[in-house]
Amino acid sequence: MPYLIIWLLLVYYGIRLLIRLAYGLFRLLVALIFGPVALILWAIPQTEWVTWFWLRELLGWMTTPLLVTACLAMAVPIAAGRDGFLAAAVFGIAGMQAAYDLVGLLSAAQRSNGLLRPAFGEVVDLAKMANAHTRAEMAAEVAAMRALDSRGQYGHR
Repeated sequence: MPYLIIWLLLVYYGIRLLIRLAYGLFRLLVALIFGPVALILWAIPQTEWVTWFWLRELLGWMTTPLLVTACLAMAVPIAAGRDGFLAAAVFGIAGMQAAYDLVGLLSAAQRSNGLLRPAFGEVVDLAKMANAHTRAEMAAEVAAMRALDSRGQYGHR
């Protein structure tokens, strides 16, 4: 009877994991669909961050099934009950919960402050410069930075 309760709990956690994996698969498909656009945006220096965001997202969602499979490969034999009821209950449920938590662990969207983080960072940097300098000094510094950037990015001498 106690093992029946464990297996019912594992079925519950398994259904949760299945729904979360379906969500991850959907996000992977969306990332694959927008792949050509992200690769085109890589050619534009101001939108290069979109490509890196897409790449981190794509690789993160592609590695999710491997992590979940490894976690379940460890959790299911322990949950079978060969090592006793307490081990089966604790480690079986913990393994299913860990597999659930691993879905999306490596994706960039979970850790980032949003899609506009690079653009927001530039605005914050400009605001810091505005506080530190007068307007004329700031304009001269921005012009010098743009000249250096264009030399490095476009090969101008």
